Amino acid sequence: ECNVAVCYRKQGFSTPTAIQAQGWPIALSGKDMVGIAQTGSGKTLAEETGVGDWVETGIGGDWVETGVGGDWVETGVGGDWVETGVGGDWVETRVGGDWVETSVGGDWVETRVGDWVYTGVGGDWVETGYVLPAIVHINNQPPINNGDGPIALILAPTRELAQQIQQVATDFGASSSVRNTCIFGGAPKGPQARDLERGVEICIATPGRLIDFLERGTTNLRRCTYLVLDEADRMLDMGFEPQIRKIIEQIRPDRQVLMWSATWPKEVQTLAEDFLTDYTQLNIGSLTLAANHNILQIVDVCQEHEKEMKLRKLLQEICSEKETKTIIFVETKRKVDEITRNICYDGWSAVSIHGDKTQQERDHVLQEFRSGRAPILVATDVAARGL
Repeated sequence: ECNVAVCYRKQGFSTPTAIQAQGWPIALSGKDMVGIAQTGSGKTLAEETGVGDWVETGIGGDWVETGVGGDWVETGVGGDWVETGVGGDWVETRVGGDWVETSVGGDWVETRVGDWVYTGVGGDWVETGYVLPAIVHINNQPPINNGDGPIALILAPTRELAQQIQQVATDFGASSSVRNTCIFGGAPKGPQARDLERGVEICIATPGRLIDFLERGTTNLRRCTYLVLDEADRMLDMGFEPQIRKIIEQIRPDRQVLMWSATWPKEVQTLAEDFLTDYTQLNIGSLTLAANHNILQIVDVCQEHEKEMKLRKLLQEICSEKETKTIIFVETKRKVDEITRNICYDGWSAVSIHGDKTQQERDHVLQEFRSGRAPILVATDVAARGL
């Protein structure tokens, strides 16, 4: 059994966001779904997620009933309704029927399920939006046997995002003994292959390394019935479309597919039309990519010789406050190393990351930065993948 409540209480979470309240019933119903979430919407921050008291789910039947943080979500799946209470506000939806317009924390949700979902919400959607339904899905499947591949497959464009997703899957899968592995390029194949051969319920992977293991016969996708494409637009931008299509073609046709993307270009629409069936679309904010309006952006145009002095002055201001973290993006690897040395020479604790670092070094640097032991990170754009 998937004891989601115990797991979430251990994580110290309390209430769901409005996006989760809308998305979970769709995902738990077994329907295909496309989520369009802007970069910076909080989709990838597990720390902002909370589910409280209990989740009770019938899959393959007609209902999902969920109590969240003392409030409630009650959902008819395969029936005609969804009724949801979130934080004292509410969402009431007729599924297969007409529409709902809802005040959620002063924001709003307007939904047509079956054709589309359009949502404007001040909350966030995170990896638990697909990891939690994956765990419920897995617990309603027969156990995997020797030689079986994963039941749930999550594809991500970069190893940094894949590792981030794995942490969420580990945290929330522990209560039901759902095993996972994370496979990506740039790391030894041996340990990853052994994990796959031992058998895992969830596989988080970058497309290239997964194709490698599939062609070698290390694993297979015959048991896979739950597929997630996270940051689909970015995977296409990175040239992974042939690999994605090759992977999906090896997955059984009765699969459930959840696709997440920051934008909704024609290429992503075509991928959705080709591989998703009668999907529900959930839009978070605008369909066009835009900067996060919650961030104050200041542009200081200066001469090259002024940069070092201005950076030193800015760091003095920032580091005078408690528990601050600073990321400095630099164009070249050489400049990253130079700026990091200068910052450390001035007495601050700084770490650096760029393409010449090994995976082990990258993991160590990011851990130092996350923990606050090194509150300044100097990086090329390689770090943006995991941040």
